[in-house]
Amino acid sequence: MSGYRLVFDQNANDRLAIVARSGGKTVSVAQRDGVTAFGDGRNHKMIWTRGKDGKMTVTIDGRLVLKAQDASIASSFNGFSFVSLAGGWNIRSISTASAE
Repeated sequence: MSGYRLVFDQNANDRLAIVARSGGKTVSVAQRDGVTAFGDGRNHKMIWTRGKDGKMTVTIDGRLVLKAQDASIASSFNGFSFVSLAGGWNIRSISTASAE
């Protein structure tokens, strides 16, 4: 399935990455180590946005943690994927919205 994914890897220095998946290939668009300690037992609010021009931001608890621009996948968001490469997670709620 083609699209963008948000990937958190606790085993790789708490790395958060936006990756693009298309044609069977996955390419990292942006990544950052030491993003947050999701396993701290507190609730966190993550917001991921993407504009028509391909500009993307990810904020956690109001703090900008990732910023990127990629237009290799022209379609608008039509789903949600959060991939955890390590650890167990409790996700209490997810909401998606379109500004279009």
